[in-house]
Amino acid sequence: KRKGSLSVHEGPSTSKQQKLAVADTKASQKSTDVAVMKFVVQGLHPFGVVEQPGFISLMQHIQPNYTEMSRTTLREKIEKNTVQMKAKVKNAMQNIKYISTTTDCWTAHRQSFIGVTAHWIEPQSLKRCSAALACRRLKGSHTYDVLAEALNDIHAEYNIREKIVRTTTDNASNFIKVFRVHGCDEESPAEGVESLMNEEDDECAEYQLPKHHRCACHLLKFCFNLISTTDAQNANSNDICKKISRAAFAKCSSLWNRTSRSSTAAEVIERECKLQLIRPMDTRWTSLCLSRGEGAIRAVTTALNIWQAEEDVHTGWLVPTLTLLNVKLDRLKNSSKFCQPLITALQEGIQQRFGHMLSDPELVPAAILLLKFRTSWTSNADVLKLGMDYIKAHMDLDPVPSPGSYSGSEEEDFFGVMKGNVQEATRQLDTFLASSATSMNVLKSAPSVLNLSLKLNTPLPASAACEPPGAAFYHATR
Repeated sequence: KRKGSLSVHEGPSTSKQQKLAVADTKASQKSTDVAVMKFVVQGLHPFGVVEQPGFISLMQHIQPNYTEMSRTTLREKIEKNTVQMKAKVKNAMQNIKYISTTTDCWTAHRQSFIGVTAHWIEPQSLKRCSAALACRRLKGSHTYDVLAEALNDIHAEYNIREKIVRTTTDNASNFIKVFRVHGCDEESPAEGVESLMNEEDDECAEYQLPKHHRCACHLLKFCFNLISTTDAQNANSNDICKKISRAAFAKCSSLWNRTSRSSTAAEVIERECKLQLIRPMDTRWTSLCLSRGEGAIRAVTTALNIWQAEEDVHTGWLVPTLTLLNVKLDRLKNSSKFCQPLITALQEGIQQRFGHMLSDPELVPAAILLLKFRTSWTSNADVLKLGMDYIKAHMDLDPVPSPGSYSGSEEEDFFGVMKGNVQEATRQLDTFLASSATSMNVLKSAPSVLNLSLKLNTPLPASAACEPPGAAFYHATR
């Protein structure tokens, strides 16, 4: 009994241990202030929320010793953290050679905004990194000169103007004009003819923007808007397809009309079918074509999901995805009983709007320089030759001589070193293409291939990375 009684009082009780543990986990004033700032910033709350009685009561209940902030203090802390965050982003991009950006503009609460995000591939880990650079007001209309000035200022603020390889935007006409007027798609003129282009140079010298890349997802969705209307109507010229289509949509139209005019009918469908009917819209192809219905539509939505990823997708995914999408549509067309005209219309629309990408001098080599694809994504010898020629012409061939390597005349040493570097770059490329490795780390043993791959694959195929922050303003509680 004594042993038993002694064992009971050997240490503190469980309840006391729990109380001590809770006491030890109380947050400090500094960490609580940081949590409050995150709550306000991430939730897009007004600064005055920290002075509302309900918020103060909540914080005192959670943290009795917490000293609440005023809106002025909160604003000062957020401004201070903004400066620190910008410094961290600048430092992270300081030693990065290639950077891409995505940008979007929108209007919310009668105010215009522009957002810019930066993306790069970390050379050591070969992982994609991203950072939001700006989300700021735009004064006036979204004209091309206003957008050009805003983009130029943001690029200059972070000292990345010379590092940006491409900027991805949607297909709005104002963005297209921005890069047509101020972009650097064309190579610089030769010194001998530079004087002949002074007038055009003066017009575009005010802002120098990087190359432009149109968002593949927006282009495909726009393509599908036309396909689901114009091209799909062309598919209805087939008698069998036309008969089936009219019969199906006649029944659907009856249900749509009935549920839109009668709340009782809508409630019956919701109660019996556990769903609500989706009604079609002219500007939204997904409302008319079921994403899980016909295999052709499913293949297209898969392509969209691939392009809209932000971490594991690169520019090199664009052309292989289009090629394999066309292969899938060919197979579906051969096995489909009733939808062959529709699939044909899809293929013709995609070819009309994306076909030029198969001859793009940078998109094809970008795919070849990705370990996932290399040369296995197409059997078209002309396309592969186009990509290989570009790679061999643009690989880094800067000579790196070793001590004591100069033995002959100056001319012999010059051409001998260049020949050796060409051979070394070719060897690295052949080794990369023949490698059975599944990790991109194999590129570290081929620096010439790695440098070109980083340059071509840094941009994103879609501008989705810049859209969610802007969309949040539509639902913010101000």
